[in-house]
Amino acid sequence: MKKYYTLLHFDTDLNKWLIVFGDYDLEIVQEEQADIRMGLDVENRRYGNKHISYFQIIATGDKQEDIQEKVNQINKTV
Repeated sequence: MKKYYTLLHFDTDLNKWLIVFGDYDLEIVQEEQADIRMGLDVENRRYGNKHISYFQIIATGDKQEDIQEKVNQINKTV
């Protein structure tokens, strides 16, 4: 089982964490997070939103069941 990194974004409307992106390379996931955050920041400035985006990166095995189980556990604490 290889370690897999998954980027999660908190959806304030649904009040839960959602899977956004994943990769075996942590740096790639961090770069994707930075790109998404930059895009959201530009959009927020353009439209005058004060919305804050919350992200987290989790590490699990690479099976979809493992990833989803971890996300479900995190969402139970919300």
